[in-house]
Amino acid sequence: MIEVMLTVIVLAVGLTGVIRAYIVSLDALRASGDYIDAVSLAGEKMIAVKQEEIENGGLPQGKSQGKFPDGHNAFNWELEIDASGTAGLNTAKVTVFNELAYPVREFSLVSYVENRK
Repeated sequence: MIEVMLTVIVLAVGLTGVIRAYIVSLDALRASGDYIDAVSLAGEKMIAVKQEEIENGGLPQGKSQGKFPDGHNAFNWELEIDASGTAGLNTAKVTVFNELAYPVREFSLVSYVENRK
C-alpha cells in the first residue's frame, strides 16, 4: 500500500511539472504571435506614413494615435514625429502595442521623413 502511495505521489509531482511546462510554452507561443502581428502592423503603418509623406510633400511634427481595424482590435498604434537634428528631416516613430496582453507588449519602428515646410 505504501509503495502505491509513493508511486502516485511521484507521478503527481512529475505530471505537475509537465503541465507547468506546457502552460509556459503556450504563453511563449501567444507572446511570439503578438510580436509577429505587431511587427507586421507596424510595417503597414510605416508604409502608410511614408505614402502620406509623399502625397503631402513631407510631414509636420506632432503625435497621433489610433486603433487597427478588423481582426486586430487588441492592437493600437501611436505615431510621433519629432525633429531629427538633420536639416529638412523629421524622425517618425511608429509604436504598436497590445493593451490586452499583460504586461503590455509593444514594438516600435523609427524612420526619417521629410519635414513639411
